[in-house]
This record gives sequence, structure tokens and C-alpha cells, in this order.
Amino acid sequence: MERKKIIIVVENSPEEEYGRRLGDKIRIKSANYDVIVRYAKNFDERTLAISPLDKIIYFGEARKEKDWEKDKKTRWKFSKFGMRYGWAGNVCTIYASLDDLKWKDYFEEFRNYCENMQRIYRDVPLPHKNLVKAAGDAVAKGERATYRCQYSALIHEFLDWGGFDSFMAEADPRNPAFVKIVQQLPNREEYNAAAAEQGLWNTEETRDGYRLQKGGGYFRILDRESKVIAWGDRSYEKLGEMAFFALFKEPFFKTAEQQKAPEKGKIRYKTLESLEPIDGILKEADKGIKDESRMIRDSGKNAAILVGSFPEVAGCFIGGGIGAVGSFLALYFMGSVIGLSAAGITSALAALGALVGGGMVAGIFVLAVPIAALAGAGAIAVGKINKKKLETEKERLLQQAIEKQNAIMFRIKAEVNAVQERADYLASLNTVLKLIIKDLKADLGK
Repeated sequence: MERKKIIIVVENSPEEEYGRRLGDKIRIKSANYDVIVRYAKNFDERTLAISPLDKIIYFGEARKEKDWEKDKKTRWKFSKFGMRYGWAGNVCTIYASLDDLKWKDYFEEFRNYCENMQRIYRDVPLPHKNLVKAAGDAVAKGERATYRCQYSALIHEFLDWGGFDSFMAEADPRNPAFVKIVQQLPNREEYNAAAAEQGLWNTEETRDGYRLQKGGGYFRILDRESKVIAWGDRSYEKLGEMAFFALFKEPFFKTAEQQKAPEKGKIRYKTLESLEPIDGILKEADKGIKDESRMIRDSGKNAAILVGSFPEVAGCFIGGGIGAVGSFLALYFMGSVIGLSAAGITSALAALGALVGGGMVAGIFVLAVPIAALAGAGAIAVGKINKKKLETEKERLLQQAIEKQNAIMFRIKAEVNAVQERADYLASLNTVLKLIIKDLKADLGK
């Protein structure tokens, strides 16, 4: 059986050295692939017999910027100090430009960045202290030393900080999180007919031959053979997107190995609006208690939150299972982040982390950031009257949550012989209610 290939295409220019250095490092990381380095002028897909499973990395000026702008497909995962990398499907572009490194950034930030990188990677050089200002307020064109700084750092950014692993991620329909989520998606015959009539599908993302498509009131996930392996109406769109990302062996979202516990007295819910998700779960719990046939797939917009409470699902997205979530709002925002477009996920997570000075920590995305920052983002400090209303509402919801959780525990014991879907539904409600109770008690100082 022919081995899969990673083909690095470089321009016959000064960055060739770094393209070959990238190839050497990739050979160590990916023993299951043949790594081939080619000059752009000698690159011919036909002679290399490229298959749909092979990966292509355009390094440096091998792929001109006009090509990126023309196809509009490359989705940039990293962009800083004139350095960028991103991909569309199995084609990745890694590029550095002096024109994008502004004069002010060079002296105020770029040197500090290189100094910090050099503490970790000795092969990253430091830029010159004295440069001649170029036209257009950019660092002087033709400054090879600055190119060396950019490309040396960019190789480490791509290989060691999560970019390469995400680009190489392969789909695995046996992923427990994928199986669990798909089990909760509606599977009714009328969807088959409705989806067949759908004329135009918008493809959000393509990786390793799998596609997530949306059109009209429906979404679907297709495998390499274009077989529909999951689908439903748009009310289950978040579950569909979670299932799509859960397909891949490499987790897309992880937490740092150790998260700081919330500071004592730190308020999680700062506004009445931030309590609305809790109210929604309490209403769902009430329906589940009264209706013994209700399942997760019947819970509408709450389905993503309930499915997210399963350890195998939470573990796929934030590492370590539900224990890493720590609070209800973390679980809620996990579902919300998954709902973003595929193109914006990396930047969205970085933005969430930036609220608390986090973002990427040694290549690991911190998703379960301190909830106080999330709940309070954009909120105006409340006055004494509003503060009293907020505390009163928290107390009311806390008592309801305790009452509902006790009732759910009773249903679990009473329905010991329930079908698995019903048992999963009750168990997920129990877990989510426990997190709600924990959050509210912490806010009320209990």
C-alpha cells in the first residue's frame, strides 16, 4: 500500500533553507508520512501522484498572495508580525512578509517577541537594533536578517504550538464523542426527503474528505464517499457542528493541564441576563420530570449543553472530561463556541483567552477561562438596587435547582430499567444541575 505524503513546496529563494528545515522536523513528528520537498518551479501534482489524503504545504513565496485572494479559501490560524499560516482542506500555506511588519511593531514588539522565543528556541535569531525606514512605513525591504527571524520563529509556531497537529488531524467516525453526539441528532424519514430537495448547500469546512454543509433549514455531514453520516434541521445545528469537530482524532480544544481555581469571592453571574441559561435548564428539567418519554433529542437548544456534559464529549473538546469544565457557564460557553463558524474558531478562542490574559498557552487553547470574565464581558456595574435583585434571583434559582436535582435523582432511581437514551438524558440533567448549584452557591457565598 502506497504511503501518504507531505509535500513541502518552496520557492528557489532564501527561505528554501527554512523549508527544508521544516521538512526535517516533520519527518521526526510524522513517521507514517513520506516528506518530500520540491521547488515551486519543479512542482507537478501529476508526476508526484498526489492523492486526496496527501498534504501539501506551500512555504514562503511558493504560493503568491494573489492566489490566496483569488480562491478565498485559505483560513488563517496564526497572523502576527508579518508571519502567517493557515489552510484550506489538505493545502497549507506558511508565509512571512517584511511588508506586513510595520516599523512601530518592529521596535516596540517584534524584538521582545524574538527575545522570548529565543529563550525557548536557541535557533531563533534576534533582529538588528538599527534599520533604515522603508517606504510605506514598513521594515526595510531586502533585510535578510529579519526574514531569518520571521521564518525561524514561524516554524516553531506552526510545529510546536498546535498548528501542525490540527492541520494533520484525520477523521475518525469511531470517536466516542462523535458517536454520542450523533445518537442525539434527529433521525426521521422526512429529513431524507427534505434534504434531497435542498438545492444549494453551503460547505463550512473540508478536512480529510469530510464536509459539513448547511442549506435552508437543514445541515448534514458527509464522509469521503459523500455518504450522509449525520443530519438534521437547523435547531440541532450546534450538535451537528460538535459532531463534525468530534470526528477528528486530534482534539480541537484543550484546557491547560492545570487551571487556577476561581478566586474566593469572584462573581460568576454579574447580570440578570447571565442567569438566563440557568432558567432554560430548569425549565428543561421540569419537562423531563413530567414526561418519562423525553430524551436529549427532544430538548431543542439545550441539547448541546446536555450532550456536552458527557465525559467523552467534554473530553474531546476541552480535555480531561467534565471535571475540567468546573462550572455550568464553562459548559454553556463550550456549546456556544462550537456554534461559531469553523473559520473563526481559533480567533474566537484566542479572544476569550485574551479577556483574562490567556489565549494560547504553550500551544494549548484555554477554553474554560475564568467564568467571571465571560459572564461580565460588556456588562455595566450594577447599582445597589439591581445588585439586590440579582442576589434575590440567584437565591430563587438555587432553590429551584436543588429541588429539580432531587426530583431528577428520584426519577433516576424510579426509572432504573429505562432505555439508554432516557437514562443518558436524566444523567446529563443531573450533572448540569450539580454544576448550576455549585456556581450559585459560590456566588452567594454558601
